[in-house]
Amino acid sequence: MNKINLKNFYLNLVIILIVFIFDRATKLYILKLAEVETSVDIYITPYLNLFLIWNKGIAFGLFSIDGSIIYNSITILIGPVSYTHLTLPTIYSV
Repeated sequence: MNKINLKNFYLNLVIILIVFIFDRATKLYILKLAEVETSVDIYITPYLNLFLIWNKGIAFGLFSIDGSIIYNSITILIGPVSYTHLTLPTIYSV
């Protein structure tokens, strides 16, 4: 990996980590509010509002288990898989 690609990789990694941490922090904040109040509606602007809803559909419930260990394991595996995908040379070039 040359120096520019490595610098690009670390910049992208930092951006992804910041977005991931911000996402998790806001979800935890909303859940803590839900423990105190009956409904959680946060009005930031007239066009940006946060509402707590639980999606029980197939897209979010396919692998759902009561514990969060599966979710966290899959989330942790995304990093190495992405790194491997980006660093391995392409086998099939079009």
